[in-house]
Amino acid sequence: MQDYVFHVHYLDRPEPEVLAVVVRDDQRAHELARQRLAEGHAAIEVWSRERRLFRVSREGGQKDAQSA
Repeated sequence: MQDYVFHVHYLDRPEPEVLAVVVRDDQRAHELARQRLAEGHAAIEVWSRERRLFRVSREGGQKDAQSA
């Protein structure tokens, strides 16, 4: 299991909510972020070990750390 940090950006709040998440791998972190996004959030950034892995958003799909 690996530790991740989700920065959940809401449509109606200026600051993101920070959530600690423990899942088995990056793929599962991505799946969980997409599920949370479907709940109506504006965007979710997924971090691990102080490095942003990717960002999923309603308007832009996914952006990984290399293209950020």
